[in-house]
Amino acid sequence: EGAHFLDTLNPDEVARLNGHGRRLAFSTGEAIFSQGDRHGGIFIIESGQVRVFYTAPSGREITLAYWTAGHFIGGPEMT
Repeated sequence: EGAHFLDTLNPDEVARLNGHGRRLAFSTGEAIFSQGDRHGGIFIIESGQVRVFYTAPSGREITLAYWTAGHFIGGPEMT
């Protein structure tokens, strides 16, 4: 599973990519960012899974996707 786009990079490209970011760890259930929040860019998932959901006006959480290692989340379209 996962996009595994990093698998196509050579070691120098991986090092260059890592040099532009920072490693963060999140606990189970901890929000990376919330609906409507501005966030700090793109997050590459190295392990675990991320649940993406929308909170409806009724307060019900509607799951949109589960992303796993090799995927990324974030970007301007999610602000």
